[in-house]
Amino acid sequence: MSPKDIPSDELWKKAAAKGYKHGVHRAEDRQRKKQPCGPKTRYDQDCALKYYEKWIVSIENDRLNAGDLSTDGKSAVNVPDAMSPKSLQEGSPPLDIATIKDFLRFKAFISEGRIDEELERATADSLNAFAEWFFAGFARVTGNPIPKEDRQEVYDWVRNTLTREGLVVNKKKPKHLFGEKEFTQFTITFWIVDDKIFMHPRNKVQIPFILSVFFWTAARIGAFFPEKKNDSKKGLQYRDIELVLLRIPSGGWKAIYRIDQRWVKNNRDPDNVVFGASTSQHGTLLHDDTQFLLALAIADHAIWGVNTLDELWQLQIPDGDDELPLRWNNSVMHLPILRNATMRNGVTNEPLLKRTFDRILKSVLNLSGFFGPATVHAIRRFVGKKVNARYTEVERSQHVLQGDPRVWGRSYVANTSSVCGRSAALDEPAQHDQVDYFQSFAKFHESGLPSKLPAREEAAISQHPELLDLESEVHRLKSEHGSPSQIQATVSKARACRLRLTRKRLQRYKLEWVRGRRDWKVMTRGKGRAEDQSQTDLSEILARVMPERGRLAKTMISDQVVSEEERKDAVKDLCSLACLDCSTVYRPGEKPAQDLCPVESCSLAMHSLPKVQRSTHIHHCRQTELAKTLERMPSELQYCFTCFDWYVEEEWNQHCQIHLESITSKRCASITYCNTLVRPAFCPFCLGGKHLPASTRWSSWTREAKLWSHLGEHLATACWPRKCPHPLCSLDLESERSFIYHLNDVHSLQMSASMQKSWPSKRDCEALTWIPEGGSQKGERKRQREDEQEPRPLNKRFKPSTLDDEEDPKPPGHLFDPRATDVSQTSLSLETPKVSLVDLTADGGVLPELSHDMSSLSPDTDETHSLDSFSQQQNILPTSLTGEPELDPDKAQILADDALFSEFLRSPSPSLCHIGEGHGKDDLRTSISPQTIVPANICLFPEEDPHLADLTAERLPEVKNKNIQTKRPYVTLHIRPKKAASKPKVSLRLNPPKRAPKPKSIRRGPKNRSSKRV
Repeated sequence: MSPKDIPSDELWKKAAAKGYKHGVHRAEDRQRKKQPCGPKTRYDQDCALKYYEKWIVSIENDRLNAGDLSTDGKSAVNVPDAMSPKSLQEGSPPLDIATIKDFLRFKAFISEGRIDEELERATADSLNAFAEWFFAGFARVTGNPIPKEDRQEVYDWVRNTLTREGLVVNKKKPKHLFGEKEFTQFTITFWIVDDKIFMHPRNKVQIPFILSVFFWTAARIGAFFPEKKNDSKKGLQYRDIELVLLRIPSGGWKAIYRIDQRWVKNNRDPDNVVFGASTSQHGTLLHDDTQFLLALAIADHAIWGVNTLDELWQLQIPDGDDELPLRWNNSVMHLPILRNATMRNGVTNEPLLKRTFDRILKSVLNLSGFFGPATVHAIRRFVGKKVNARYTEVERSQHVLQGDPRVWGRSYVANTSSVCGRSAALDEPAQHDQVDYFQSFAKFHESGLPSKLPAREEAAISQHPELLDLESEVHRLKSEHGSPSQIQATVSKARACRLRLTRKRLQRYKLEWVRGRRDWKVMTRGKGRAEDQSQTDLSEILARVMPERGRLAKTMISDQVVSEEERKDAVKDLCSLACLDCSTVYRPGEKPAQDLCPVESCSLAMHSLPKVQRSTHIHHCRQTELAKTLERMPSELQYCFTCFDWYVEEEWNQHCQIHLESITSKRCASITYCNTLVRPAFCPFCLGGKHLPASTRWSSWTREAKLWSHLGEHLATACWPRKCPHPLCSLDLESERSFIYHLNDVHSLQMSASMQKSWPSKRDCEALTWIPEGGSQKGERKRQREDEQEPRPLNKRFKPSTLDDEEDPKPPGHLFDPRATDVSQTSLSLETPKVSLVDLTADGGVLPELSHDMSSLSPDTDETHSLDSFSQQQNILPTSLTGEPELDPDKAQILADDALFSEFLRSPSPSLCHIGEGHGKDDLRTSISPQTIVPANICLFPEEDPHLADLTAERLPEVKNKNIQTKRPYVTLHIRPKKAASKPKVSLRLNPPKRAPKPKSIRRGPKNRSSKRV
């Protein structure tokens, strides 16, 4: 019907029914060329205006505090009305150029730049971008835009004047290319090396898929990932992909698809305007992303009429046709392909956010050895270069979606020229290997790059003044019962401060590490071989827990052309991995059957238990069932977490010996994956104790807190310096604290914060303070404290009583453990090269002297000697020392065993030495030597020229008690000097007796026991 035939009233009613209202948008329609800004741009503009308002308020407060007021109470300085926050409304006059420049100076002073790492100055580009946001926001709110001449003057002023003054720096990020070599290294690390962050099994499918898509589409990261959760419409959805099966000459079909980019830059109508690119199936699995798409589509039940992989393989292209288009189910058209997946909630319908993908990308690249700023835009820059060499400028612009030649030359070209000038000048064939190196991220790659700070550096960060102030503020708010919002805000500030300091220090530490590694290569002339620091313990374990993941790790990193059957197997494993429920992962042989416990006598529903208890419940039920079948006690069955199998007690020692002979991992910490313990913790001392039985050396702990208690017993008897006791480690360690740091850095065994507070060996901990960059040694590590020179007793439960009025020195912490019940089992480890036992005569009694070369007993050797073997190897001669050795109490290692002192007390002498008038100063130097080996619990604290008074000590009778396990002396000799002009004091004190534990009841099993391996 022609419009002239329609009545006017009917047209008006039709328009009104669809929402038309006359004159509503008249004010907006008066403005010319006004384009509505997006939410992100509007947010940036509002932030710039907020900075301006706070700047004005700060100026007024500063003037009030300075008393800069006239007699009538008004400001003596003329402030324009436009500088008032209340004036930021429609109709306000524009700002003058002097006010704008002053405001931008304020912003330059408070900025903390990231590109300028040394002085943290803002760049000229970032400050001009902020000025642009401010100009646009001011014009939007007030309706009066800043004149174009003033804006251009401000941009030039920032780039020239402020740069010359040093407030900003004209520095840009380096532009490099993320090419095929970097992509291959990323893929290998992604499948082989342990993840530093939790990686859901679905992420093992969708992360390689989208990275491969980036590698050939050259898309921006925002095209497939939204920034916020409320942007649920954004992201890559199934409606953006068109899947087709194409006939191949050899028979069968191959998958091809087209992908549409909706959320591209400056696209105002994403529902109707899209930019498509297509790809097809590749011969190698390393560069084929169609297999990932098919696996995800089958896992999400997205293909119409196809629910399983078998149904997909059964599809055939009809005769006469060369293609078979597939369509998606209507229920998944708006479902994101890249979905957020967590251990708690599983696979959700929310899209994977940009920050999550960026965190995964940086983590894997760091594990690959890249310390440079590799981003998705670097991939886009690499593809743009390759496309530019093969296609026309129009075709390049259509694919890369960038047609501005100025932007292309500024942002899509690497810093290094792509031209080989020498070859062009000499008219020779071009050589671009040097160009490829300097344009790529190869110079930012170093194998073995650390991914975290050493424990010592993290401890130093905890002493940063800014962080300490925030922590003290949190403590004050909690003690004063502050509001929860204030406490939470302060805690968030402290957490952000720690993260910022750690990130900054880690980046600097990586650069220092890379420089040291490359200097080491030069010093070794390239002949040295660096140890591979990559950790693969979790990946190897998950390859057995999830067999499909183990098979994919072998096939996905291959660059060989695969057969059709191999491709189908890979797609099947990918689909199984994407559908895997990882709320609770079960060990092999312990998976529930239809959500029920697999043990028939139990059959408990797993959903009735918390997730952290499900795997443990099945494990205990399986142990009870096997013990009943073998007619044994459950405690007689041992479980091997390496083999995921049970063993009887008779074969356990031999089985442990097999693992000890083939040990390849330095990791001592446990691994818990998806609420299931998949690897227990091990003791490095027990692993390195070659004199111990294999079952004892292979002892494991399911809780690291108990392992640390066990390590405390080893450290109580350890002598420093020494080598790391782990069989695969030989690093020299200075003290107990350095050993604890070493456990964290190399053996992944970290002490919890609560355990650090209650650790008994704080006397040996180095107090670290924050050292400011470029500062003096004002914050260097503190010197050894006085209590390190006078150590405290090992056993804090007993307060030793003295036989004298004055307080006696406490026994050193590095002596033998007094809790040892058998002297023959006490390890002896001495540090001095030569030791001898000096005679102390009294009434004709002589204490024999021991002389022995201690090189065989140094901690550097693997063998540890017991006291019996040590005594049998010596020639005991009643000799005495001559000469005048130098006394150095800090370096003297005074070590021995309680049994030596017990033998001394059993000697014919009725008492200890009686030093009287017949002994002179020189004799005393001879009798108390730094080379003297003294029984345990005897502490000598000599000075350079000690004077001994008449000292007597009667021999105490041995305490006879049925609960005492060994006959050991209950007396300790202490010789400690007093002031310089006085005589040292020698006293005896009682040692607390060692009580034997109550015997446990022995439960015997049936007589006929099976010795077969389970």
